[in-house]
Amino acid sequence: MYYPLSQITPNLTTSNGDFILVSNGETYIGDYYATSDGKYFSGKTPQDGPNNLIIPNSLNNPQQDVERGKTGTYNTEDPNTISYLPPSYINAVSMPINKANAPTPSIILPTDKDYEIGEFQRYFLKRNNSLKYIEIDVDTYNNYKTENPQTQYQLYTPTYINWNISGDPIDVYNTNRKLSIQTVENLKWYGFEQSFKSKFCKYFKPNTQNFFYTKGSELKVLSTGENYVGYYHIHSNRGVIMEGKFHKEAKHEILVPFVGKEKITKTRVSIDNEVGTSIRKNISRESGY
Repeated sequence: MYYPLSQITPNLTTSNGDFILVSNGETYIGDYYATSDGKYFSGKTPQDGPNNLIIPNSLNNPQQDVERGKTGTYNTEDPNTISYLPPSYINAVSMPINKANAPTPSIILPTDKDYEIGEFQRYFLKRNNSLKYIEIDVDTYNNYKTENPQTQYQLYTPTYINWNISGDPIDVYNTNRKLSIQTVENLKWYGFEQSFKSKFCKYFKPNTQNFFYTKGSELKVLSTGENYVGYYHIHSNRGVIMEGKFHKEAKHEILVPFVGKEKITKTRVSIDNEVGTSIRKNISRESGY
């Protein structure tokens, strides 16, 4: 964003952990400048890059900072806030991070219209300095996307996924997993795919009955890696693929699609709801997701 010189306060310096970098949460020490809309950037001026967004470090004691003679004004009504902009530049609508509302996780359910379309949007936030992911609603997403000062937008990055919810369950699983992997690659959200815990059929709704059949080379038993042959179903709440026609109280295995090039050395055969003895095979196969 371009700021005219009349809207910046240049040549400021911090050396005692007053600020942290939004990009990685690390303490920033060095030159910075302030803008009239209440933001701070590294570098003496916009021409002195890199101009990375930095935010006040609420862990520092602002009262002691002012008493030690640092640039800034101490707000006696709010002992957790120190303004490093001249008073004439203070943005009346800005809010300190420690006073803004922390994001609240939300569960959004697809509508009948979404099922007709076959997909709906799921929204997520990642805390910038950790591998913490939370699911949110569309209003929260929009507030973080537009950097609403009532949110902690400096600390989190928002995104969304067009989540598939109808069709062939194996295709649905593979598509949703691929979308999560694309998010990891595009945003460097490491661990995002694993955070779903194989629940890539979450909110899936079958067109008719909720059981299906595979002849093999499509699904494997998650715990053993065995090729699975037989009926399977989608757990209605968890969104995982499981062996057998129907859900039951007795232990039964979670199934996941094969990924990449794998060699089948053992097959687990299920007849209706009964799981038979594993059969050893040696079948080379190739699969994508």
